[in-house]
Amino acid sequence: MERYQITLHSPMGPRRGTLELSGDGRAVVELLGFRSPLKAERLDAERIRLTGQMDSVMGKIELRAELVIRKGAFDSMVHTGKGDMRLTGSRADGTE
Repeated sequence: MERYQITLHSPMGPRRGTLELSGDGRAVVELLGFRSPLKAERLDAERIRLTGQMDSVMGKIELRAELVIRKGAFDSMVHTGKGDMRLTGSRADGTE
């Protein structure tokens, strides 16, 4: 399991949370006070595609993102039904 500290750079300011990636095609994002399961498709050694619905106070939000993880960090765009937002993250200490 890989765990990342993430920041969603939303129009209302930065929102911090976590992303957990399991090796079996699943991911869990904890953000905005919600825990949302997502699909995580490994495209190659550095790239992972996230898809699914993220829970929020406005209800479920469809999202898709492609993370390019290098040296334990990523800086990507998340595409949602509410617009595109930057998502950054770095590996939490003690995870593989």
